[in-house]
Amino acid sequence: MTVTLGNIWSAAAVLLGFQLAAFTWRLQRELTMESGGVETVWFPLADWLNLVAFVVVAGGVFLLPVLGVSNRTLPRDAFGLGVVILAFYPFALVGHYKLFRQRKARVGRPKCPREELIVLVEAALAVIAYIVAALT
Repeated sequence: MTVTLGNIWSAAAVLLGFQLAAFTWRLQRELTMESGGVETVWFPLADWLNLVAFVVVAGGVFLLPVLGVSNRTLPRDAFGLGVVILAFYPFALVGHYKLFRQRKARVGRPKCPREELIVLVEAALAVIAYIVAALT
């Protein structure tokens, strides 16, 4: 099967839509928690995976090719890299909420729990492996 630029653009557009929906939901949740005074809120590192994947896909699949600043394989490689990064997002969120193990009280939880950090390191290693594979 030959993957065309049109196929990549279609898949990337759907992916970006899902990413925006997830980002909006997460922001709404944090803002609701803040307005309710339930707990201190912040922008978790897990959510940065979603944003980084969004920038990689939007920039590498759409923006750079439209500007003429890319080669033939950049859209495909950027889409693949964005998917790899995004694949770790739900796991990082699970780690952020410490759901990999039984939780104790949520009060005083760290901004980046150990579980979230482990997933973020795994994501970084996967990104490096993807880039090395794409360059060879």
